Amino acid sequence: MEPTVEQRKHRRHPVNFQGVYSSGSVYVREAVVLDLSMGGCRVASTIPMPPDTTIQLQIRPHRAAPIYGSSAIVRWARSYAFGVQFQELPEHESIALTHLLGSLPPRGRTVHRILSARPDALPKAIEECGQSAATPTSMRWAARHYGQERNVSARYGSLV
Repeated sequence: MEPTVEQRKHRRHPVNFQGVYSSGSVYVREAVVLDLSMGGCRVASTIPMPPDTTIQLQIRPHRAAPIYGSSAIVRWARSYAFGVQFQELPEHESIALTHLLGSLPPRGRTVHRILSARPDALPKAIEECGQSAATPTSMRWAARHYGQERNVSARYGSLV
């Protein structure tokens, strides 16, 4: 079996952002945007989308203005996830996406990786990784896994 070689033009960034999308046959649906790059992203939704479908996608980062892709094409679909390629990204949206991707933590710098080395460092790990890597779900998991519920609750309140 031949090894698979990725031929991507843009580096993927693991994210977990809210999003909404629509197409001619599907009205606005909520989704989760994953693996974001300048060229496209992976989307998870309760409504599967077939390949070659054109959609409009709005990405809603945690601490930044939404980014609107007026034309994206579904390139692949597996179960309830699909990959889209941005076709038309207005200049101001492209600039916003560039700034957003530049503000994300380096690949692999997740709360889990930091805490596996120093479990007492949860609050610092969350700050270092930023909100994209420290979603409430990942913070709750990490706090429980590393026995830091009290420290995190004291610092972040009901988020954890």
